[in-house]
Amino acid sequence: MRRNAIPLALTLALALVAAACESSTTTAPAPTTVATSTTVPTTASPTTTATTVAVPASFTTLAAAPANPTTTTPCPALGVTGDTNEGFPGTMTDQVGVAIRTGARPCYERVVIEFAPPTAGAGLGRTKAPGYALHYTRSPVTRSPSGEPRDVRGNAVLVVSFGAWMGNVEGDGYRGPVDITPTNVSHIRELVQIENFEGQGAWAIGVDAAYPYVVFTLSDPLRLVIDLLVS
Repeated sequence: MRRNAIPLALTLALALVAAACESSTTTAPAPTTVATSTTVPTTASPTTTATTVAVPASFTTLAAAPANPTTTTPCPALGVTGDTNEGFPGTMTDQVGVAIRTGARPCYERVVIEFAPPTAGAGLGRTKAPGYALHYTRSPVTRSPSGEPRDVRGNAVLVVSFGAWMGNVEGDGYRGPVDITPTNVSHIRELVQIENFEGQGAWAIGVDAAYPYVVFTLSDPLRLVIDLLVS
């Protein structure tokens, strides 16, 4: 009987070794599978999203001009030439104008008035966008509150009024020139500040024609944006 026990033990031992060897051979391909999966991200081209970026049709951003602009794409038929009023003069803000700038892209030229909270904080809690009003007129325009006439270069003048200081009496905000001849645009001839009094501001935009315009606000930072559809 003992002579039969030894082969049985050997049989069991060999079975265990065989099982171990099978399990090791079946799991061996797993590392190669993981290794090949790590190469998948390298197949995605990091330049794909960059090639799809274009100037939005809604003009909500002043994106960089494309390297090879397409001249066959028609400009959108947007904008108005009549008066616009969005809560002016009733809607005011504690934020103050800190900058005014221009820019040009195919189809439109832009004027941006940027606002920021005063250094003392928003005392009245009116941190939303100010009301604004726009209308076309002809030169000369009238300064407020002095009532003095002011000639503005161009064949038409778009007056932009808003419920905010453009630099307040405490010294916060804009302290730049009040008569600007922009050099990065072709149709906007002059920007003239014509009001900064009792929490209200206004600029006159001199242009070579009364182009349709689109006006809207953007946040972070707060901006009042006027796009003149010059093409």
